[in-house]
Amino acid sequence: MPKKKEGVLTGSLTKDEKKNITAKLRKSDLFEEHQYSYMLYPNSKLPAFKNNNNISENEISGLEKLIEKTGNTILRQDKNGNYHFNPFFRNADTMKEYLAKLDTGILTPWAFVTKICSKSAN
Repeated sequence: MPKKKEGVLTGSLTKDEKKNITAKLRKSDLFEEHQYSYMLYPNSKLPAFKNNNNISENEISGLEKLIEKTGNTILRQDKNGNYHFNPFFRNADTMKEYLAKLDTGILTPWAFVTKICSKSAN
C-alpha cells in the first residue's frame, strides 16, 4: 500500500504521540525538505516517456487472435519485435467503441481509425 499521511493525526492521540509521529514523518519520504512541508503522497519515479506504450513479444501472448482479426489497427509491431498501441485509440472508451463495431462488421478497422481522426480534427 502506498505511503500517505491523510488521517494520521486525528482522533484520540496524546500530545506526545502526535509529537513522536510528526518527528518520524519529518524523517520519512513524506517530508519535502525544500518546502518544509508534508506531502500527501511521496514523489515517485515515473518511467521515461520512451518506455511507455511498449509491449514485449513475450507479453503479447494470448492476443494473437486479436492481432489476426484486426491486423495492425490496434497493436503494431516495430522492427525490434515490440508492440505498441495505435495512438488513435486515445482511451478505453474509444477502444470499446471500435471493438463493438468490429464485432458487428459495421466498420473496417481503418475506416474506424479514419472516423476517429475526423472527430479529433473537429
